[in-house]
Amino acid sequence: MVERRESIMAKVVLVAGNSKRFWREVAVLRNFLEESVGLKDIVCIRTAYLDEDEVAKLLERAIGRETVFLAYAGHGGPDGWSLNDAHTLRYEILTAILAAHSPRLLFLNDCCHAMSVESFLEKVGVSQEEVKPTPIVKTINY
Repeated sequence: MVERRESIMAKVVLVAGNSKRFWREVAVLRNFLEESVGLKDIVCIRTAYLDEDEVAKLLERAIGRETVFLAYAGHGGPDGWSLNDAHTLRYEILTAILAAHSPRLLFLNDCCHAMSVESFLEKVGVSQEEVKPTPIVKTINY
């Protein structure tokens, strides 16, 4: 977790839910983006012991006009990301942050009920044509 107050804006923001397996998934994705794609400007957020306000503040500080990729790996419900056993970051809050900060963004929402975010994206002006679900066609074990 980042303790500083200043902006930590990054090209890539990766968010991991409360399980070690989600942190490992984010680590694998980060390594791929750094080593294979050449991206170095990456911020990782682990939600295990954070509440929804803390995660929202971290996202607000990390996501900027230059952010091109946001990925979440964790538990999810119809209303948002299940950050841990006690807290949910509602899609209403998440999509407001995205709309306020990043004009063009690739968003990977890897959780149960992932497409529930679609109606919230529409409310902030993202058309249905821009929301394209892509099914996983191959599982990679690591």
